[in-house]
Amino acid sequence: MKKTLPGYTGNEDHTLFILLRKRDKEAFSMIYRKYHRYLYALAMKYLKNTHLAEDAVQHVFVKLWESTHDIHIEVNLKNYLYTMTKNYILNYIRDNKAKVTLSYEQAQFDMPEEEDILRTMEERQMKELLYRGIDLLPPQ
Repeated sequence: MKKTLPGYTGNEDHTLFILLRKRDKEAFSMIYRKYHRYLYALAMKYLKNTHLAEDAVQHVFVKLWESTHDIHIEVNLKNYLYTMTKNYILNYIRDNKAKVTLSYEQAQFDMPEEEDILRTMEERQMKELLYRGIDLLPPQ
């Protein structure tokens, strides 16, 4: 059975946020349970990597916990968390764009070209034919 907070009816994010500002761990847990999947889906949509998406969501919730006294939510909590997550993702993409581009270019450089693959296959087939021919020779 889920634990509920006094005065919380299920959709009163404002009440949860007031309790969170008082460093209420249960309020934080309820916010986490309520929005984790939503934020994770958002992060996955753009990052397309489970580890990066989980890191993004974790970062947002850590930032929320650490900044409770500095945060003044003018809109609803869901929109605020959405914006935090979106900004984290955009910053991540911007900061890692050079790394991603370099990794992509390196991967293309490291990929064997079609001619190399064909040459390797032909050499392997030629060696196999040579060894078969040697095996067919009479002993000396």
